[in-house]
Amino acid sequence: MPLRVHLNVGYWLDNSALVAEEVEDARGFPLTRLERLGAGLNHADRVLMGLGLEGEFALVRPFVEWGLGIPVERQSFRCAPSRIAPGERCLNDVGFSAWPSTLTLGARVYPAGAFNVLGAADIGTSGTATFAAELSPTLPWTAWLGLGHTFDTSVPWVEGGCHRRRSAHVIDGLAPGVPGMMRATADWK
Repeated sequence: MPLRVHLNVGYWLDNSALVAEEVEDARGFPLTRLERLGAGLNHADRVLMGLGLEGEFALVRPFVEWGLGIPVERQSFRCAPSRIAPGERCLNDVGFSAWPSTLTLGARVYPAGAFNVLGAADIGTSGTATFAAELSPTLPWTAWLGLGHTFDTSVPWVEGGCHRRRSAHVIDGLAPGVPGMMRATADWK
């Protein structure tokens, strides 16, 4: 079956909210969710997990992926319900409904050789209607359009009249298969 399964796990060490620390201290309350969204600021790190499926077909490669960011409160930010904007709550009071997660649906089309076109949409599955003061909100949806070209990382070479492929290793600063000439001279220093 031409199907590829993707599993991603990572940790996002997020100190982005430090740039707004002086502003928050001067105002006496944290940034609002719109300010955090616009600047991409978070008061919490995230453990990132994603699970996806991708079809491996010659002309079209459809894919679907669900990604989740589990907040980790590593920083010294202390959420006080009396200091946050209306419509927001502290992360400890909201749970999963405020965690950032998206469902991505899309396809990559290969109309001519190595050239490809990507179309996708991210659909927010949580963090779009319930807002935590520690996190930037998740957008309800995002559309993606991309153009690409695939490059081969190996160079062809001929040995004994048979065409074979060999990875391009750098030997003494030269890559095999690169056209050119090298001369040895006595006056080189």
